[in-house]
Amino acid sequence: MKDTAKHQGLRNQLVSTLQQKGITDLKVLDAIKKIPRHLFLNSSFEDYAYQ
Repeated sequence: MKDTAKHQGLRNQLVSTLQQKGITDLKVLDAIKKIPRHLFLNSSFEDYAYQ
């Protein structure tokens, strides 16, 4: 699996969702924005990585 623009967009959406829910710690948000979560999962679960 690769880290594509699609995955980067999904990470950005996840960060926005977390901010709307009150997460404000910039270190946490930055880590979520940078770490390709889908690479830690079996490819069959890739769709769930950013939910």
